[in-house]
Amino acid sequence: MYVTTGAHAVERAQLLERIAHRMSEEEHLSVPLAIADDLPDALHGLLATGMLLKDERSLAFRHQAFYEFTVARRFGSGRADLVSHVIERQDGLFVRPTILTTLVLLRETSPREYERTISVLMTDSTIRSHVKALVTDFLGSQREPLPVEINLLLPLLEDETLAPRVLTAVAGSPGWFVAMQSDVRFFRWFTDPANAFRCLSLFTAAVEFDREAVLMLVTQHWILGSTLNCDTDGN
Repeated sequence: MYVTTGAHAVERAQLLERIAHRMSEEEHLSVPLAIADDLPDALHGLLATGMLLKDERSLAFRHQAFYEFTVARRFGSGRADLVSHVIERQDGLFVRPTILTTLVLLRETSPREYERTISVLMTDSTIRSHVKALVTDFLGSQREPLPVEINLLLPLLEDETLAPRVLTAVAGSPGWFVAMQSDVRFFRWFTDPANAFRCLSLFTAAVEFDREAVLMLVTQHWILGSTLNCDTDGN
């Protein structure tokens, strides 16, 4: 990528991170043009490639995705800590895209840091519920969940408030469907007549990739189970 190669690559990366950090601090998608006064060559290169835009007074990223990736790269490099950032700014407007983009990057490039980060975000008492809900949805969206992701989400099935969100979040994931089938906490919801409806989205989505397993589970635990219960009640 042009930003990180060739002449002035270090300065371009430095300027991008400086701009992204300032935007994160102020929660504003433009910064004063003067922020680049000491890096004119880097600024010229970034403007020439179209990554940055400028007017008479300010600079901005051409696309918000460039900003989000730059922020995520800063956290992924270890030069900043996502958990600390979230704790300080968890009610901020920019925190949601920052979390999601950074988790994607960490999951792909830094497994150990990813494991540490999601563990803290999901278990630390200082992390607010809306952030934990966001991370829950992210973990549930993974088609092939990692052991750490499974260990973080499945225990939530014991919580009457959190379990419905987990069941919805994992719908459509082949890997999560397999994990659910071997967990007794899932079957507590699945076989409870009052709460079984909460599993409908999971089974509806799973028909697309494991129809046989869905039919088997529904037959054994809903159809036959219901018949057996009726017979027992009749006796």
